[in-house]
Amino acid sequence: MDIRSLRYAITLAEELHFGRAAQRHYISAQPFGRRIQDLERDPTVSRSSGVCFVPLDMSPTHMAVAPPGRR
Repeated sequence: MDIRSLRYAITLAEELHFGRAAQRHYISAQPFGRRIQDLERDPTVSRSSGVCFVPLDMSPTHMAVAPPGRR
């Protein structure tokens, strides 16, 4: 985990759209998405550890910030 990945996650939570969030960081959506996946797989930040900084509910067609208590 690094500060850039956390900034990406925060931007994704603000935009709720991978393409727009990636544009804000001047990169394409594919490497941006890879960075988010890496962050989700990081054991210090994973949902299962309960330390997810930006809990997102994601499906192929919808994304939303999870309400408090739902991780």
